[in-house]
Amino acid sequence: MTDQALQSSPASAPDAGDALDELLQRSRRVDWRFLLPDPRLGNVVYFGPADDPLREALVDFAEAVTDADAVADGQSEAFDVAVLRMQSAEVLPRVRTLLKPGGTLYVEIHRRMGRDVPWELRRYAATVERAGFRQVEAFWNWPNFTRCTKILPIDDASALGNIVVNNRRGPLAWLMLNATRLGFYLGVVGWTARCLSLLARRETP
Repeated sequence: MTDQALQSSPASAPDAGDALDELLQRSRRVDWRFLLPDPRLGNVVYFGPADDPLREALVDFAEAVTDADAVADGQSEAFDVAVLRMQSAEVLPRVRTLLKPGGTLYVEIHRRMGRDVPWELRRYAATVERAGFRQVEAFWNWPNFTRCTKILPIDDASALGNIVVNNRRGPLAWLMLNATRLGFYLGVVGWTARCLSLLARRETP
């Protein structure tokens, strides 16, 4: 058998099932799009690491993805969605400039990001509002961003409690449940939930 025949044999070809599974896993990385009025992401500007799986998923499911560093000087109101990954709140004024009126802001907040990110969610939401965004909503991406199976509204105490109880047993479940409820009532759920996200819309004239 020739080398050419070996290369074209079915056994050496990429497995279609594996490729489909990888695409499905990447699609879960952007499941938050179903929280939007229109899940079609359109034209996206991305603030974050170039090699992040979130960016890869956006490339698969958005109409177009532009890295923030590649945006032309003076460009404004050009994007439907802005996605922030591992970014401080300092970029929010620029994000507002780049978004179309009524455009969507999606922010991922991880507790390991650093002290420049205000973990107390109500204060962070206020920062987003001061930057010119409205309809700010906060979510817990459970259990984390990569393997997310549930996106829970932070302002829903019963939903937060159920996810803890259904996935833990014994004294640890009791401790986590009460820590989560306390965090909810104090407005500091960010200290008990590791992976958090915010959705907001740029105000319209």
